[in-house]
Amino acid sequence: MTTQLIYYVFIVAGVVIMPGPAILLTFSRSISSGRKIGVFTALGIATGDLVHTVLVVVGLSAVVATSPALFWTIKTIGAAYLIFIGVKMVFSASEQRLHKTAMAALSPKRAYLQAVVIEVLNPKTALFFLSLLPQFVSHDLSNVSGQLFALGVIFVLLSFLSGCLYVWGAGSLMNLLKTNPVVNLWKERVAGSIFAGLGAHLLFQTK
Repeated sequence: MTTQLIYYVFIVAGVVIMPGPAILLTFSRSISSGRKIGVFTALGIATGDLVHTVLVVVGLSAVVATSPALFWTIKTIGAAYLIFIGVKMVFSASEQRLHKTAMAALSPKRAYLQAVVIEVLNPKTALFFLSLLPQFVSHDLSNVSGQLFALGVIFVLLSFLSGCLYVWGAGSLMNLLKTNPVVNLWKERVAGSIFAGLGAHLLFQTK
């Protein structure tokens, strides 16, 4: 079991360090709103992953996996929410430039809740958890549900730590560029475009 757990940790570490949708969301928030918001975004994504872990334990993810209509509905809602946030960020940046007004600061609570919703409404994450976690359960031991939950928590912790590394990197980059007025003008647009692009990718991908 120890060897199997070590193998699982290495696999998860390789997965979470790659710049996938969750990392891009965290990175874009960090660029547009700073490290604190980036950390709360990473925390929200980790919370969403914890929800998916619980769903795997109770078996609801299997229902999503076997119901194309439910899968499509969840995917569409999640993609639309991402696109909405992205477009709103882009237009807010344009309005700020037009009226020369300061953009309203994003609160940590709002960044956290948005990240939770985005991650929970991503059915690809649900299917990933459903396919990955059971592979590392030892059926020779009791309490399979407990094992699944523990594996999910390990994933959540490693994912959060990976997100924080990207937050730190994004924060360092913005500290170097924040005095540049062009950067300040475009950073919200770039972040919004990333959100909208991820939503469109999720909406139109066929598999």
